[in-house]
Amino acid sequence: MTRQATVTIPRSPELTQTFTETGTGPQAAPVWMLTLLWHPDLRRIGEQAVLSPDTPLALNRYQPLFSPLQAAAGWAQPLLHASISRASLTLALGSDGLTLSPEDERVRAEWQGQALTGPRTVPLPAEGDSAVIQLGKRVLLCLHRTHQLPVTDNPLLLGVSSAMEGLRRQVARVAAATLPVLVRGESGTGKERVAQSLHRLSPWSHGPWVTVNMATLSEGLAPAELFGATRGAYTGAQASRTGLWAQADGGSLFLDEIGDCPAAVQPMLLRVIESGEFRPLGATQPLRSRARLIAATDRPLETSGFNLPLLRRLQTFTLHTPSLRSRREDLGVLARQAWLDTGATPDDLAEMPTELARALCLHDWPGNVRQLEQAMRRLALDHAAGLWPSVEALLGEPLRLPPDPAPPRPTAMA
Repeated sequence: MTRQATVTIPRSPELTQTFTETGTGPQAAPVWMLTLLWHPDLRRIGEQAVLSPDTPLALNRYQPLFSPLQAAAGWAQPLLHASISRASLTLALGSDGLTLSPEDERVRAEWQGQALTGPRTVPLPAEGDSAVIQLGKRVLLCLHRTHQLPVTDNPLLLGVSSAMEGLRRQVARVAAATLPVLVRGESGTGKERVAQSLHRLSPWSHGPWVTVNMATLSEGLAPAELFGATRGAYTGAQASRTGLWAQADGGSLFLDEIGDCPAAVQPMLLRVIESGEFRPLGATQPLRSRARLIAATDRPLETSGFNLPLLRRLQTFTLHTPSLRSRREDLGVLARQAWLDTGATPDDLAEMPTELARALCLHDWPGNVRQLEQAMRRLALDHAAGLWPSVEALLGEPLRLPPDPAPPRPTAMA
């Protein structure tokens, strides 16, 4: 089975001057996918296999075949891990949900952290949700829907989910636009990485990358910080000051936490976005900047008293970063990269106890990718000291299991 033959990737809608995209990909009939969240061979994390609605899928040591990201057509391999039985856990999609049937007592498997001791029918995860299946002692899989295959690459925007594939495509399309971009999403979802990707893929990539957290600017100093000031323009201005807009000329200016921008500054931002001109405090003549503006927020600007004309200009292009719980299939890929970023070796991570790997895969991650990265740094630090932490110490909070949508329904053994 080749993945290209299984899913047809629809064409993306045409870019218009003003639009909003959600990052979930083009509208298309989704397919069910199994993604490897955890495997002792860390290179295999992120591999995928399609679950057909018409044919039950037998999961065992030698089938089905899982394909890695951007594999050559026809290249795939089974799970192969010795802890997985040759006997099968059969997955069958039906009108009443998903039926999981262990072939016999040799099959060791869990659904959402609960052992499967016999056949069980469970509701399928809703759109944006997923479920975790453990097979054998060391392999964890994510069952989820997908709308498009992960065929693009961006080192700042990792993931095999259709949400991240859609976001990577949007970033690539929008990067060269001269108009502002607003990046929206929950805290910790990687909005700054989206902004950095826009800069690196844009014609301004050789220019400066200037960033400021708007929440750190006071009402009184924000105009001078953003637009500069001449000597003597205000008390304490003993020398002229170059503002962030001027510093970013020919490059990109990233305004993080734009929802915390002081109210008095918002009309000034609107002016410079519309004309490219700004006037430093105390100056008699305006200056111009060719900086490309990118802003980000996790706040509902429409209802927070934010300057609505400014919001309309900022959201000419709007990109949304998905929460980690809505793309659980990316968790293994992100955890592996976060571990490697600490300088620790892959072999050490491969030895991680199963209960920790299971907790990483099942946790609800309210702090999103930032919280996961912090957990992996904590894990690497503890392991360097010769120990593996407890689950609660690793997560920084009690394990938050996703709710089981309905109690199990017994199914007669075929």
